[in-house]
Amino acid sequence: LWNNAHAREDVQVAVKKSLQALGMEYIDLFLVHWPVAYKSGEECHPKDADGKIAVADDDEHDYLETWKGMEDILEAGLVKAIGVSNYNIDQMRRQVENCRIKPAVLEIETHPFMANGELVDFCQTHGIAVIGYSPLGKPGRSWKTEGDPDIFTNETIATIGKKYNKSPAQVALRYQVQRQVCPVPKTKTLSRLKENIDIFDFELSGDDMKKLEKLNQNFRVLWLESLKHSKNYPFHS
Repeated sequence: LWNNAHAREDVQVAVKKSLQALGMEYIDLFLVHWPVAYKSGEECHPKDADGKIAVADDDEHDYLETWKGMEDILEAGLVKAIGVSNYNIDQMRRQVENCRIKPAVLEIETHPFMANGELVDFCQTHGIAVIGYSPLGKPGRSWKTEGDPDIFTNETIATIGKKYNKSPAQVALRYQVQRQVCPVPKTKTLSRLKENIDIFDFELSGDDMKKLEKLNQNFRVLWLESLKHSKNYPFHS
């Protein structure tokens, strides 16, 4: 669900457009992409008079109202499961405490340098599955700067990989699997796709998991600073 369809009545309109575009009768899993709402309308990235994204911070567009629309489409049979993405722990607590149907999923950025441990623990305690995007730290990002931590050059990850005869990417993905997080790496290369899948024939030891956990430095790759002026921007802390 994109940010310009956060009013409760807009959710069903949006999912029906998606179904029409896909040529499907239902969607297996439908997520609220961000807790931040844009001004309702056809424009995907509406701007205000100052050239900023036109956010809608009123009660009608609050993510709790959006969630009511998500519950509506689930009960209408248009989707099989509903979830959220990019919510912080305070937003997840508020969501869980104020809904009829809990999110099935939370999708967040997580990798060895951004463990998001407290949020992952909260979700798992409440029976909410966690999907991890950018599990390799988005190494090809255009905004990467010198000194940024890198999964592919990190000595700890490389050493662990040699122990199991696995690549740094495979170690990072296996780390997520053993945390009960579902990683979703992106690749356009068949050989890398095969490599990413080949992580189920080994298991990281408890000591190696602890070494990987110590790499966390709350290093976020995706900040989406263009939304910082919204009260529901999730990454202020």
